[in-house]
Amino acid sequence: MRGYLALDSASVVTALGGLLAALIAAGIALWQVQRAQSLEREKIQLELSSQLRLKEQEWDHERQLTERERRRAERDATREIEQAAARVAERRSTLEDAAALYCARLVQELSTLKILDMSRPLRLERLYVQVGVQEQQPLRFLSADELDRDDRYLPPDPYGGSADRSSHPDFVTPSYLGPADPTRPRDDADRPQNERDRHRRAQARAAAEARATAVHTYAPLDALTRYRRIVVVGDPGAGKTTMLRHLALRLATDSPQLPAYVELFRFVESQHTSLLDYLAETWSDHYGFDDARDYLMEKLADGTAVLLLDGLDEVLGGENAQDAENAYRRVTTEIARLSTRFPRAPLATTCRRQGWRGGLPQFQVLEALDFEWPQIETFVANWFGTTDRRRAGLVRALSANGRLQTLAANPLLLSLIAIVYERDLELPERRAALYQRCVEVLLREWDAHREITRYSRFTTDRKQDLLKELARHYHQRGLRYFPEDDLLDRIGRFLPTIDLDPADSRTILDEISTQYGLLKPQAHGWYGFLHLTLQEHFTAAALLERGAEGIQQAVGARYDPWWEEVILLLAGALPDATPLLAGVLQLGERRDVDLLDLPDDDFFHTDLLLAARCLTGSPRVADVGLRRHIVAAVWELLDRSPHPDEKRRAAEALVGVLRSDEQLDDVIAYICDGRREDGARIALVQALEAHGGRRVGERLLGAFALCRGELRDALISALGTLRVAGAAGVLRAELEGALELAERSSLNHSQPAARVALILRALGPEHTPTDLLLRALGACRGLYANPVAPVVRELLKGREEFGLAERLLHHLDLHWSGDDIAPAYLDSAGDDGVRALLDRILAAGMRDSDQPMRAVRDHVAGRHGHLHRDALLDLVHRNAVGVQVRILALEALDHCPGDPSELDGLLDHYDMRVRAATAATLAAWGAPVRLDVIRTAILSNRTVPGVQGDDFVWDPDRIVTALTPYGLDGIVADLRSRVELSDITRADAARPWLYVLSPEDEVDHYLDRLRRGQPGGISSVPARVPPSRAEAVFRYFQDTPSAATSQHGYYRLLLTRTATAAEGPTAVTWLTRFLPGGDLAGPHFPQAHHHAYEAARRARVRILRDRTIQPIPVTQAAPPTSPAPPPPA
Repeated sequence: MRGYLALDSASVVTALGGLLAALIAAGIALWQVQRAQSLEREKIQLELSSQLRLKEQEWDHERQLTERERRRAERDATREIEQAAARVAERRSTLEDAAALYCARLVQELSTLKILDMSRPLRLERLYVQVGVQEQQPLRFLSADELDRDDRYLPPDPYGGSADRSSHPDFVTPSYLGPADPTRPRDDADRPQNERDRHRRAQARAAAEARATAVHTYAPLDALTRYRRIVVVGDPGAGKTTMLRHLALRLATDSPQLPAYVELFRFVESQHTSLLDYLAETWSDHYGFDDARDYLMEKLADGTAVLLLDGLDEVLGGENAQDAENAYRRVTTEIARLSTRFPRAPLATTCRRQGWRGGLPQFQVLEALDFEWPQIETFVANWFGTTDRRRAGLVRALSANGRLQTLAANPLLLSLIAIVYERDLELPERRAALYQRCVEVLLREWDAHREITRYSRFTTDRKQDLLKELARHYHQRGLRYFPEDDLLDRIGRFLPTIDLDPADSRTILDEISTQYGLLKPQAHGWYGFLHLTLQEHFTAAALLERGAEGIQQAVGARYDPWWEEVILLLAGALPDATPLLAGVLQLGERRDVDLLDLPDDDFFHTDLLLAARCLTGSPRVADVGLRRHIVAAVWELLDRSPHPDEKRRAAEALVGVLRSDEQLDDVIAYICDGRREDGARIALVQALEAHGGRRVGERLLGAFALCRGELRDALISALGTLRVAGAAGVLRAELEGALELAERSSLNHSQPAARVALILRALGPEHTPTDLLLRALGACRGLYANPVAPVVRELLKGREEFGLAERLLHHLDLHWSGDDIAPAYLDSAGDDGVRALLDRILAAGMRDSDQPMRAVRDHVAGRHGHLHRDALLDLVHRNAVGVQVRILALEALDHCPGDPSELDGLLDHYDMRVRAATAATLAAWGAPVRLDVIRTAILSNRTVPGVQGDDFVWDPDRIVTALTPYGLDGIVADLRSRVELSDITRADAARPWLYVLSPEDEVDHYLDRLRRGQPGGISSVPARVPPSRAEAVFRYFQDTPSAATSQHGYYRLLLTRTATAAEGPTAVTWLTRFLPGGDLAGPHFPQAHHHAYEAARRARVRILRDRTIQPIPVTQAAPPTSPAPPPPA
């Protein structure tokens, strides 16, 4: 057993050893496995690390390649950009060079001027005298039809008659009226009627003077920069084309702006529909400016190109009137399109006065003014040169002859006068002789210079024969322009009479039109004489050759205004004017007839006054007694007539027949005769001022001390117009008295201020130092409708006086709320002045800044829009500034178009007026995106048109201008429906805007008020009476007999405005009933005589002495109502 135990122990040990060995082997195996796994993992990790390194290397390589590619692409892109920029710069440089070359060639083309195509060209810069333009004709003196209208400026009279302020306890008797008479009744009702009328006229004239001084005259460039879009209208020969050429010349030489000068009739001939396409083609063909279209569009877009479009009326051509009208509309539509597309680009066009037919509602219409005497002197000096003795001779000849001065006011006729004087060293006194001499000099000089030999038998005399025949034929038909085909036919009929082939009619026409310029193309397919005056001259010459037959034809046409000038020229050309005078007066063989009671004369003594006008220029009249008889009758008419307009026509006729110092003595004696009626004396002074010549001025100066009252004021105006050298002393003394009166007066009326303005204007800039002008402003401050400030501004313009701007600014600081000196200050200070005023406006905040801001608006709009644009934008966004200032700043921004986003927020402004003003500005920029805002403002009850106060300024014209292109019918209908509502508040709110947009409604409602006995004051009278409502007004007075005995000012004003608008024979028939002796005559319409006369001429009818209406007889066709080509007969 013990053995078994030993065996078992060994087995255990062995087993344990084996087990241990197995464990060891297993451990070793496990270690080996784990090691193998670890090695495998390390191997895998190494492989992965290696692969990652390889990948990273690959990635780095790829990144390097990508970066190199990117840098290479950037270099390529930069190089391409640089190359493109170089190409653009090269192209831009090419375009700039082409533009510079175009400007240089344009300067070469425009720098010389040929008057009627004469062989000797004149330098435009040397000859040109600047033509002034203005919005309307200023009131030089109160016209007859305005006396009653201006009663609205006077306080009401307790007796229902004319007001007289001399009865006011604070009235200071003017020193120029002499001492007051203590025995004279102070009660106005007890004063003589003529004295009351004189006072009324003086007060009304003062009010009219106050308004007249607000009209400004601009240089063309100033007008263009002020209004941006202008149409300049004027008579033929007024210098419109020369003005536009000179403007283009200035822009091409002295301005960074690119001028685009276009003759519109050539645009129409080109058959282009786009003006830009036409310009691009023309610039390429004629100036070598290729690819100009995009360049021009870019310049127009940023406002650095100016469109100058000449001769809008000259596009009126075609086969018939409808074709002419269509051509006109096509051109105006294209102009309006460009105006809207390029709102920053200035645009100017010209048109003959009567050829203007509208179609450009966003354009300001301006009138080209005739030359005044200083301009005439400058033109003559430029023509001859300062050292040529002929210059002084022509100036003396013109200054001694008022009739020649009237002709010389037209630049074209002044050129003709200069040509004649250059050859003859004298001027014929009679116009007929002057025109004849002009034609002879031109024709003979041209033949001599051009050596025309083709038609040796077509001599100067034959040319004049042809022109006489053509003028008579077309004037007889009432045509100012005539179709080319018809003209060629007339020439073809004439040529065989001088043994020339009718087939040469085209060549003859080309010779006369191209070489001589007496006949010229006026539009495509239409011809006309260069000036209507030439047509009238040749017509008169044709009648002269026909002897008694021609005189009879002239006599038969004497009532037709179209023939008046022909008759006057014929009188001056006849070897004996007796038959013509006797025919006009229908005397036959009798000479003992009362010329004021001619049986065949009309209500206005037309025959007598025409006969008197025929004596102008001293024509030969064999019947010496007839001449004296006519003159004596006109003197009697001047004395006896109760009508101011008839006195004026009589005075002009008498001044026209002056031919000696003895006759002038008679006129001066009449003026100085205190027993004569004031109206007649004033009429003579005004006639001498307009037609008497500068030598008359010295005689008027001698009469000055003997005259008082309104007559003295008329003399002051005449002395200023005639620039009498010795008048400065007496005018300064007169000014001193007027200033003392203004300083003492406590009344708020305009008469003292108007008189100060009148004298300052007469003195002129040479005799009005700055101290005197500032004193005048101070003396008249606060007076009603202060008229002094505009005169002071004109007199200060152009003064290069050290410290002037600072003095004016100091004056402005002392009187901040007034606008009297701000415009003058801005004229003097320029850009710095605008900045100074804007700073002061911001500092003032809500207080009294609307008047200075109005001056800033006008100045910015006129000259410096873009320079102060940022300051204006800042101003309109400031809530601390008054509403009226913000609205005025928006009005200024109308002229500085920009991005509509610049006005973001203002369309949602809490104040409706600011929202509407912003919408109007956006419309002016060519972005009418929120016109509904304006509509809402109009239909609200918080915006009243035309009202200005402490809290708002609302300009109806600006709003209407914004709305008109998009139609007014809808809003008018809405306003009309509101007016008809029973809600009085809403109806009263809608009524003012309805009256602005529909004047017919205003007249209808006012007549209803009159019928209800609620006329209101003078200010309630409709501002305009449309022709369609004239008969309704007249019918009211027929149905209201009590009105005929009334002296209410609102009746006079309503009738005056109605008569001004009345048209046609029916209106004339109504007006005759208001004439003295008519069933509607009375003190309610004292100017009926004047308006009946004017309406009868417009309607081409006569008013006979028994007040019956008789149509004016015509031969074949009525004269054209405008110089536009009429349709073919």
